[in-house]
Amino acid sequence: MATPLALETPRSLEWRTRATRRAIELATTGRTFTADELHTPAVGEPNHHTKWGSIMRDKQVLKCVEFIGYTKSTRTGGVLSVWQGRPLIAQQVLQSLEQDGEHTA
Repeated sequence: MATPLALETPRSLEWRTRATRRAIELATTGRTFTADELHTPAVGEPNHHTKWGSIMRDKQVLKCVEFIGYTKSTRTGGVLSVWQGRPLIAQQVLQSLEQDGEHTA
């Protein structure tokens, strides 16, 4: 279940911005990837582990990716969605976010 925006803290909004940007950057490569690849020191950790999946459902991210299938997580052993980046669209979305400043979900 998504957290209502009114309940998001400044820290969680900053994390969401970094994670969303990371997902869109991965999409610009055109290769397949999973939410496991969002985990980087620059992105940090969310206040709850279920927030990772919500990034891939973000409306900006969904414009930039296509669902391909499923694979086993390298982190938890669970099932993960596999996404194929749409590089041209992702680049346009990334440029738009840079022009608009910070992205908030």
